[in-house]
Amino acid sequence: MLLTCEKCETIFRIEETVLTEEQQRVRCSVCSHVWEPPRNKPIISDNELITETASRLRTPTLILIVMMLFTSGLYMFRGTVTAQVPELIAPFEFFGLDVGPDISSLSVQNLKADYHGNLLRIRGSVINTASFRAHAAPLQVTVIGEDKIMLATQRILPDDRFIDAGGMTEFFLQVEVENAAAADVRVVPVAERLQRSFF
Repeated sequence: MLLTCEKCETIFRIEETVLTEEQQRVRCSVCSHVWEPPRNKPIISDNELITETASRLRTPTLILIVMMLFTSGLYMFRGTVTAQVPELIAPFEFFGLDVGPDISSLSVQNLKADYHGNLLRIRGSVINTASFRAHAAPLQVTVIGEDKIMLATQRILPDDRFIDAGGMTEFFLQVEVENAAAADVRVVPVAERLQRSFF
């Protein structure tokens, strides 16, 4: 059983057989206080103490688990979260966490390349196929000639920084390239840390 000193509140584990039915005084081995253990209070058994402690810890434990899940969710889905609430980008960067687009939901469509003289004009759209707002990703434009040699490559930014669910943003690039009349133009979103200047 457990016995608590009235003065210093030290808890002692003693055998129940030590205390007799008649009034008996006990001395605290820590502070030397002498007192009579209360007879009208029920003695708490070890199992009852464990149950009571577990009951008291249940709510704080649940709160801690919920906070950990919330924090983990913010960390894992920070790209999605910051697309909905851009003001959170700065706090993430303050803690050294990069924010980047989720390119799995971005699709380049309506790609057109017109060649005039030695100027190649490239335009198209980036579609957000997700059911929530997303960051628009930087785009890597590559021009490959008929002989499979790369004629030009350039990183560009689309017109908008965010794309609504099911929405789109446009992009345009004009680059000077020779012999690009039959060139293959490839445009792909890039999963990289978004620079502050991008916002």
